[in-house]
Amino acid sequence: MKYLSILRCRTYFDWPEHVRLSSREFTIPVQRATSTVDITAKLLLATYEGRREDHTSPSTDRPSFGPRIWRGKINTGYVLGNSSFVKSPEDENQIAIHYDDAKPGEIDIIVTIESQANIPESVARNIASPISYSLISYIASSVGDIIVSTALFQILRVLVSGKYQLESSLTVSVRQHRTIEA
Repeated sequence: MKYLSILRCRTYFDWPEHVRLSSREFTIPVQRATSTVDITAKLLLATYEGRREDHTSPSTDRPSFGPRIWRGKINTGYVLGNSSFVKSPEDENQIAIHYDDAKPGEIDIIVTIESQANIPESVARNIASPISYSLISYIASSVGDIIVSTALFQILRVLVSGKYQLESSLTVSVRQHRTIEA
C-alpha cells in the first residue's frame, strides 16, 4: 500500500523553478492491534513556476505542474470552514469540486508513505500531516521565507498502475432557514 500526501503552499521568496529535493527513505514503526508494522517514508519538496507579482494569468497553453488537487473551495451555499456548508431543506444546491494544478509561486511538500501491510488512509494521514506542517515551519525559519498553505492537506492513494486516486469529502449540514423579524 502506497500513499502520497501533498501540502500545497505559496511562498513569498523567489524559488528556483522546477526543482525536486528529496530525503532518503526512513522507517517508522507503527503499532497495530497485534503487531508492529514498518512504514517507509520519504520527503519531497517540489517547486513549479516562479511567482508573478503582476497577477497576470499564466498562458492557457502552459504545461500543468504538480498533481491536481482540491483547494477546499465550494462555490455554493453558506460555506463553513474549508470543506462544509449549510443548506436549507428546500434548497437544491449543485456541488462541484474543482481540482487545480499548482499556481505560480507555489511549492508542494510531499510525503510518500509505503508499507507491505495494508494500512488505512487514516494511518498515512496521521504520519504525514505533522511531518508536512513541521517541514513548512523548518523551511520557513531556515531560509526566512513566509510560507502559507493554499490548499487542504491531501492524501492520494497510489494505484498499481502508478496513477493516483484522490478522494475528497464534503460535509453538508441541512438546517431550517428562518427569517428573523425586528
